[in-house]
Amino acid sequence: MVLSQKLAKLERLANKLGVRVVPGNANTYIPTNKIITVNMRQKPEKRAWSIAHEIGHVLTLDLCIVEMGIRALTGADHELPCLEAEIRAWYETDKIMRKLKLFSNEYIKYKHACIRSYYCSLNKK
Repeated sequence: MVLSQKLAKLERLANKLGVRVVPGNANTYIPTNKIITVNMRQKPEKRAWSIAHEIGHVLTLDLCIVEMGIRALTGADHELPCLEAEIRAWYETDKIMRKLKLFSNEYIKYKHACIRSYYCSLNKK
């Protein structure tokens, strides 16, 4: 399966979960609107990783809110509930990447850079 097919498959998965994927300036999940925005300036492979990560948020959001409260969703990057929500979303992203055969050293570097940025935000507190 080529990358364009994998991107389409990710969009179908999002749609199946009741979420639309739309172009944007940042990668984010907006639960009130059921929209995933994707930074279209990214290369296609990074867009796939980003869409999968935001799908990870869709899959973990309800449990995160139950266990950590609404701050898992609305808190600043430097708050622990948000950090935990990000880690849980990456766990789901890993599963999706393996299924799509996109789990690679480049993906892992991207994921770790994102996680590092969350920890740096946490330490700015």
